[in-house]
Amino acid sequence: MKRRYLIWLAIAVIIVAGLIVWLVIRSSQNTGKTNQPSPSGSVMSYQDRLSALQQLFVKQSGQPKEKVNISIARENNQFIKGIVTIADDYEGIFLAAKVNNDWKIIWDGKKKYECSDIAQYQLPTEISGCK
Repeated sequence: MKRRYLIWLAIAVIIVAGLIVWLVIRSSQNTGKTNQPSPSGSVMSYQDRLSALQQLFVKQSGQPKEKVNISIARENNQFIKGIVTIADDYEGIFLAAKVNNDWKIIWDGKKKYECSDIAQYQLPTEISGCK
């Protein structure tokens, strides 16, 4: 009887530990999804930033909105690193910077960027991967 109790206790501990790990990982993944001030000074939500970036790629590529998918991997108040997928065209890493309070695509994802190509924007290492 005591052995069965220990087995159930061990299973419960493993489940609780797994749940804690899952919550910690999920929490760390959501830290970049914060609200930021928009150009007008109001708070710009994560979804608003996705939409703004999507519109920039729609305008740049000439593709309809339905064919342009954006995901944000890392961001701060001035810079965003993410992945753009334009159906039937390409998928790649993009970089965006806030220039004069508006988001601007500084690397469009069509090819791998070189650190020298983006040095003028002075992106932080955690976003650019450059030192």
